[in-house]
Amino acid sequence: MLVEVKSSIQGHYEACPNWQRKADTAMVSIQFRPCPHDPSIYSHKNKDVVVRQVDDFYAALKTEEDSVSFLDKLKQHMNIDREGDLATDYNGFEVHQFKKYIGLNVGKFIMKLCATLGWEERPHSKNLFMLIMLCVCI
Repeated sequence: MLVEVKSSIQGHYEACPNWQRKADTAMVSIQFRPCPHDPSIYSHKNKDVVVRQVDDFYAALKTEEDSVSFLDKLKQHMNIDREGDLATDYNGFEVHQFKKYIGLNVGKFIMKLCATLGWEERPHSKNLFMLIMLCVCI
């Protein structure tokens, strides 16, 4: 008997490319477009932004209603659930959410990276940290 598996098996060499296609198809079907320079960043014509890394989605949406609507639409294409409330970190970024903007800070991540590589005593590591602290991504 031959059995066709309808989903990717975790750890299989085709699992990541299959997931990428599934996630991309789902996002495009709900009117989000991948950025040309980074296909894991999606934008919507209403200026909503979603960042995806493998199976983690981080959505910057205007209201709670937008969040519920986005998740409901995405659930029509994927088996997913919402996890927790407002995010405070995402893949090494510290996330600071305010009414007017969302700030991302990678200072702690860079300092941890410098410490791991033994660079914390190098003069340029402090300059790099200060430069990153001055930058805010919106």
